[in-house]
Amino acid sequence: MTTPMRRRPLHDDSHSDDSEGEVAAETTEQQDDTVGEVERVPRPMRRSLAELTVGSMYHFAVLCFYVYVHVYDATLMKKCPQPDRFFVGSNSYGGRWKYLTFINLWLQFAYFFLAFFTDIMPQSSVKLTFQKFTDLAFATFAFPFGTFVTIAFWGLYGIDREGIYPAFLDEYLPQDINHYWHTTVALCVLIEAILVFHRYPSTFTSNALVFVYSTAYVVWSVLVYTKSGKWAYLFLHVIPVPLIPVFFAACFFFTLFMFYVGRWINYYRWTERHLYYRKKEEEDEE
Repeated sequence: MTTPMRRRPLHDDSHSDDSEGEVAAETTEQQDDTVGEVERVPRPMRRSLAELTVGSMYHFAVLCFYVYVHVYDATLMKKCPQPDRFFVGSNSYGGRWKYLTFINLWLQFAYFFLAFFTDIMPQSSVKLTFQKFTDLAFATFAFPFGTFVTIAFWGLYGIDREGIYPAFLDEYLPQDINHYWHTTVALCVLIEAILVFHRYPSTFTSNALVFVYSTAYVVWSVLVYTKSGKWAYLFLHVIPVPLIPVFFAACFFFTLFMFYVGRWINYYRWTERHLYYRKKEEEDEE
């Protein structure tokens, strides 16, 4: 009697189990590698408590400083015997709001108020939204326009003082208020860039916003000129009319350049430093 032949299974279960185990192991290893790669991507900037505290204290100090400057400014104007002479254009169309210096002073105050308010908010999704807006504000107007006002003013002052800040203003206005208007604004945002990390928006968004702000001021300046027949700044009456658009365009590109300077400072002060310590941590772990 013939013994029935035992059919060999189409596939070996044990071999299949081993294969599945190997595949699972390879998959796990790949997942581990993937996780490792994800972990090696720089995480969002994590600042220490000391850095956060210093930033908050700085925001509060600068906010108090700007409150003092505005009170000091208002007091000088109120007590001025000839406001039309020493606060040029204050009673004409647009008032002092036609001057970039005055607009910038209030924008800087608004920025540091917003920054300090965001600092003291409890952790929440609302705070994250405020933080994003604060970073956007610093990147696109606080830093570029704050530094532009200082550099442009003192540059023009050195070329032709009478066209930007006539000498007769010294008869009433103290030198310190001039520096509060035109010097400390740049110092404040430069120190801010060093002490506080900011997430910069995309290049397109940043360039677009700087363009919008600059264009808005140019349109406002032209409107003031059409209504009053006078430019906000005396030196604009000396520049040939065809070159005035060139001057405004040059100012825009210089302001845009200052945006890139601010982004460069932020990167090398914070992002580069963050990447360096992340790499060092990984080397220590290995």
